[in-house]
Amino acid sequence: MSKFTKSITRTYQFEGDTVVVVMDRLKRKHALKLIPYMSEPDEDGKVIMKLDESMDFMDVASDILAKHVTSITGLLDGNGEIVPINAVIGEDGTSYFIELSTEIMADLMEASFMKQKDEKKSEKLLKGISVDSNTIENQALT
Repeated sequence: MSKFTKSITRTYQFEGDTVVVVMDRLKRKHALKLIPYMSEPDEDGKVIMKLDESMDFMDVASDILAKHVTSITGLLDGNGEIVPINAVIGEDGTSYFIELSTEIMADLMEASFMKQKDEKKSEKLLKGISVDSNTIENQALT
């Protein structure tokens, strides 16, 4: 059985608030926009971006987050008022929440792609499938 669910929920701690974010997994067209920013981690497991690359990434990411994040709850401002979702993500999001939005984007990316162990299972399943120009045929069934 697939582990796929349309939406995912993640919880974050931000300045004493417990923030719950619900988001839909990335659509293929949005995942493709992120490929240029997917670098291999260094020996410490960190991905380092130059400042201009980071700013470009956040511009792309904020647009994508606005399309995929369906709710943010539990985030309050200094007056105890609920922080609206558009203050955190999207083109009108404030830079104050850039660390939180970066964390959300990282989790969205991670949850939207198959894990390596799941890819290996898929590879085993695909070994019996051949593709020609017009059809996909499962060799195990023929």
